[in-house]
Amino acid sequence: LTEDIDATIRALLKGYRIVHDRSIVSSEEAPLTAGALWHQRKRWAQGWFQVSIHYQLDVFRSQFFNFRQRFLWTTLLWWRIFYDIVSHFLFPVVFAYWIYRGQITIPVTPYILFTIIVTLASGPLETLVSYKNADKPKNSIFQFMFYAFITFPYTLFKNTIQTVAILDELRGKREWIISERVKK
Repeated sequence: LTEDIDATIRALLKGYRIVHDRSIVSSEEAPLTAGALWHQRKRWAQGWFQVSIHYQLDVFRSQFFNFRQRFLWTTLLWWRIFYDIVSHFLFPVVFAYWIYRGQITIPVTPYILFTIIVTLASGPLETLVSYKNADKPKNSIFQFMFYAFITFPYTLFKNTIQTVAILDELRGKREWIISERVKK
């Protein structure tokens, strides 16, 4: 399903080192429909979940990983699963707070203010970094601005897909619908 992360972690667990070569450009055709995008992302998310489950104990036991690497790989493998699930609680908690208070308010504590700023700034910041580091020729600035605008709703969509993928994996549902690439 996700041969890139699977191959990477298997190689690292056997003591191989991986080098990043920025000169290699890899591209893939985008899915043609929203349904195809859903199925593609669900395959990827379910594959990541499978890799996380399968290799986590090996990460802890690896003679090739130091404490920092174990921590980083655990964070990489498990934080994304935890975040995908917990992120869905944001809106129900906020709505419950509003119902409890009897009004729509946002408590402005330093923590809440910090998290709002970080959350809302992350998409535009990612966009600026991507634009700065994009290979030539760059896409138009409008495409980057569109990405910055759509990042937050797309993240909600992606987290939903990933949560469904986790549930499907836990239920043993592993039928893959291959994304159609070119209309014939």
